[in-house]
Amino acid sequence: MREQISVQIAEDTHVSEARRASIRLVHDLQFDSVAEGQAAIIVSELARNVLLHAAGGEIVLQPERQEHGNAWVNILALDKGPGIADISRALSAGYASAGTRETGLGAVSRLSSIFEVYSRPGEGVAVLTRVVSGSNPTDAVQSTTASVCVPVAGETCCGDAWEHQDQAGRRLIMVADGLGHGPAASDAAHEALAAFRANLHKGPREIIEAAHVRLHKTRGAAVGVAEIDFERQVVRYAGVGNIAGVIVSNGKSRSMISHNGIVGHQCEHIQELAFPWEADAFLVMHSDGVNARWTLDGYPGLQCKSAALIAAVLYRDFKRGRDDATVVVSRKARAA
Repeated sequence: MREQISVQIAEDTHVSEARRASIRLVHDLQFDSVAEGQAAIIVSELARNVLLHAAGGEIVLQPERQEHGNAWVNILALDKGPGIADISRALSAGYASAGTRETGLGAVSRLSSIFEVYSRPGEGVAVLTRVVSGSNPTDAVQSTTASVCVPVAGETCCGDAWEHQDQAGRRLIMVADGLGHGPAASDAAHEALAAFRANLHKGPREIIEAAHVRLHKTRGAAVGVAEIDFERQVVRYAGVGNIAGVIVSNGKSRSMISHNGIVGHQCEHIQELAFPWEADAFLVMHSDGVNARWTLDGYPGLQCKSAALIAAVLYRDFKRGRDDATVVVSRKARAA
């Protein structure tokens, strides 16, 4: 997976910085000129909104390219400002953000293949949009597994990494956090992903055992692996180090156990445990760049949102700010 890009928005120059970052990113993904322009407009409008209405926030750019060549960018705009009192009005034609040159959230919505908002009065706004290169309708489908995965301020590469793989009735997810941050941490995390890809036919404990061997040459990592068996309605989980795994269902959260250790160096106890999985459940996994004492109490309606927007809100409100931060959310595809 390609690196996600975070741009902090605290002054006017940061709006231009976010726009330039989006242009570089979509150019690298070989977007057509129309999609490139759409991305630039969306990022500029959302960044201005964050600055004008919340006195600052964050834009996160999430690039993706599938094996068959289709590419898109998810754009997140996150703030902790006053929120949007009337989202329908904010989206209506002709209602523009104060001081902006475009036509507000309505224009962003019309330019986006995917558009989703979560807001609470006095608690901020999270906006998710997607710009697709080309016109393949399948690329406008919400992902059932999504993340925010960004480096700590001052680093250009993330020491966290994650990946998932869907198989018949089964989904495997790994989150890896290389020790420290920077290039060496990134190398360790991506070696863990290489072990994941090479052992997709195995269970969580065996995958971590394979990663332990592969990571001997690195500084090591914390690693968590979850297997969701949708047919048997069970989650199998194994974790070493500070990777959190939580199952959320019916408004209640159940934590899964990660044991002390460093994959690649000190990994004496790897235990795989099974937990029940209900139809409405979703899984949250995150690195220790996110405070583990989060709760969804006080977030009415968030559990009905997409995996991507849930991950974004958890990242916004519970990131520690002194380390790389990754939140992955996974849920079963909803019936059409």
